[in-house]
Amino acid sequence: MSKGTGNIKSNIPLVNTIAFRSLMAFALAFFVVLFGGAIFMISNQLNLVKKEAQEQNKLSLHQVMTVIEGQYDLFLGRLTLLATTPYIENQDPTESGGFLKGYNVAPLFIPGEHVVLYNSKHEKVSDNSMVGIARVNTAYHELKDFNAVEPQHPYISPLFWEQHTPKKIVAVLVENRAKANGFLAASFSFRRLWEIFESYKLGNKGFFVIVDESDVIVYHPNIRQWVNGQARAQDLGLESFNAKNFTPSQPNFTLIDGEEYLVNYEYNPRIKLGVLAIQPMIEVEASAKTFSKIFLYIGIISLIAILIITVWIFYRIETPIQALINKMLVIADGNYEESSGITSTKNNEIHVLACVFDKMRLTIREKMSALAEHQANLEQEVYKRTEELAKANELLKMISRTDELTQLPNRRDIREKISYEISRFDRSKRKFSFLFVDIDKFKDINDHYGHICGDLVLKTVAETMKKSLRKQDIVSRWGGEEFLTLLPETPLGGAKLVAERLRKKIEETKISFANQSLHVTVTVGVAEYDERLGMDYSINLADRALYEGKQTGRNKIVLFNPEDISEDDLKAAKDELKYAKGQFNSENQSPPTGEQDSSSKEKDA
Repeated sequence: MSKGTGNIKSNIPLVNTIAFRSLMAFALAFFVVLFGGAIFMISNQLNLVKKEAQEQNKLSLHQVMTVIEGQYDLFLGRLTLLATTPYIENQDPTESGGFLKGYNVAPLFIPGEHVVLYNSKHEKVSDNSMVGIARVNTAYHELKDFNAVEPQHPYISPLFWEQHTPKKIVAVLVENRAKANGFLAASFSFRRLWEIFESYKLGNKGFFVIVDESDVIVYHPNIRQWVNGQARAQDLGLESFNAKNFTPSQPNFTLIDGEEYLVNYEYNPRIKLGVLAIQPMIEVEASAKTFSKIFLYIGIISLIAILIITVWIFYRIETPIQALINKMLVIADGNYEESSGITSTKNNEIHVLACVFDKMRLTIREKMSALAEHQANLEQEVYKRTEELAKANELLKMISRTDELTQLPNRRDIREKISYEISRFDRSKRKFSFLFVDIDKFKDINDHYGHICGDLVLKTVAETMKKSLRKQDIVSRWGGEEFLTLLPETPLGGAKLVAERLRKKIEETKISFANQSLHVTVTVGVAEYDERLGMDYSINLADRALYEGKQTGRNKIVLFNPEDISEDDLKAAKDELKYAKGQFNSENQSPPTGEQDSSSKEKDA
């Protein structure tokens, strides 16, 4: 049911009640904090998980590198030990060959690893091969420079492939003071590492990749696809990879399968091998996702609890508030004799509110009439003051842009209008011109007839110019007896006609002063706006034309030929534009001028 004043409804829907909205605001704040905290904690948890995974992977990577280095050291130790035996040191083909093929040496190497003894002339002495001597020789063609083998500094050759297996040559010095030093070389087969790494995993789905210093992959869990002599680390999706100095610029990379992986890397310059630890990000982030589900369940339970509390508050608080509202609506209709009707003995907020309202309605009744009268007077006064202020502002605006004597736009106003015309010119490229008008021998008039007559001459010339020009033309008082006229969309030829008509009209105009008839003439400088020079220097062209007219007889019009613009003019205009930008803070500021500036005095001199 609705009753009361205007559109006020006594029965407020649940969603519009203060209690409901307060709870909703609380719920919103709660969920913002909850989910904000969840996002923050999940983000921190995710970063922590990533950091822990990175640290764990680095540790595993270091352990793997230790295993690889151990296999290399084991291989090198065996080879070094063989090089110190008398059978090898004597470099006797029969004796050393039998020793290398013997049952004591064979278990030290895996199938496919060949051992060859060379003398000081780089000639092969013997090897451990039973058959296929030519193949053994081919296997060692990578050992090109025996000079690289030094005492205590074994030689490691570049990577080569033999029967689809990556290998490297390891050579150590065989010392023989009686004869000459020789070299014992063996092929290190990466099948040693394949057998070990078959059981190595990083987490549940992560894996290790071994690369050579040339970026070639020498081990990958998928050996058939990736260990073929052609596949490189860049083919995995690590475009910027370089085995010797690769440092992951970010914790995770998107590899060739389109999935994101956590990547760590370690390189050992001594054995010239690097190891990549690659673990799927989905596996790393699994624990963080479980953490986010817990927060989701907390949010759902909290929402249900808030809904239950909302219903309870509505029946405990909103019902008495609705009764108070019904009484207030009666009072709002102007019946100040109607009490709130709340007589509960409970000293709660609603009872206190009803008592305060009853007291307030009596005070309002007393103050209403006085307030209405005061408001009427105040509105009238405000209206009057506002009207006066608007008139004063309009007058100030007009005064700031109008010459007091001639009622023409002043220099400030005409410069703004020229700036607007320049903007139009930049869009339409329609030329416009300036007329710089100066009253001839005005100083003589002032000296002979006095300043009152001079003021009359200025006003008459100004009025004549306004009547003689087109509606769109703008004439302003530039200073002293000088007037600047803007002719929009008027090229130099048209401006010449306008200037001549203006000159004749002023010459024919009679000025009456003290029972005397006066005639004055004007000299007009005409120039066309040149965008290379800007506003001020283009006006200066008209001023220069005016000066030329003054020097050659007065009472004439002089056009400034655009072809007379020199390089000096362009440079001076450019400097002037730079000065104007740095010197003046806004287009309304301009250098100070007097009623009759020095330039006009110079023209009359």
